[in-house]
Amino acid sequence: MSAFYASIALVTFVAAISCIIASQWRGLLWLCVGAGAFVVSVLHAYSGAANFPIVALMLDAAVCLAIYFRYEQAWEKLVYACFLLMVSINLLYQASLWGFISPIDVQVYSGALEVANYLAIAVIGLTPWFQKARSHGDSRSRGFVRNMGRLGDALSAARRSPPFPLVR
Repeated sequence: MSAFYASIALVTFVAAISCIIASQWRGLLWLCVGAGAFVVSVLHAYSGAANFPIVALMLDAAVCLAIYFRYEQAWEKLVYACFLLMVSINLLYQASLWGFISPIDVQVYSGALEVANYLAIAVIGLTPWFQKARSHGDSRSRGFVRNMGRLGDALSAARRSPPFPLVR
């Protein structure tokens, strides 16, 4: 196991514990779905099969669609945006392999995916604490707690429109 896989496993574990402590079950759900997609794509890449970015692209797109159709709060939309970033990175790398754009180094590709993975995990793992700061802050709170409470309010905002608005 490389240092990257060990570090992402540790960060994912800490985010999962954060979600469990704060009873953020939707965060735990999206964390497990994302981790499952990550594990399947890594196993496929190490199996030696051709066109591994296509499999990663399809898995990340499936997670994107699942989040888009099921998200309820604003922070879940941020997780959706992280997975959409991963889809874009996979699509660009695959386009470079097919020769549509100039070649992209595999290290740049994997580094960009690492950043997107860490970003998604950070959104999932930190959201419960921002929401907790919201519940502990009041109008007299100052500084950090009040600002984190405001961020918690923004992240907890309900979905404003259904995935497919009704046409009348």
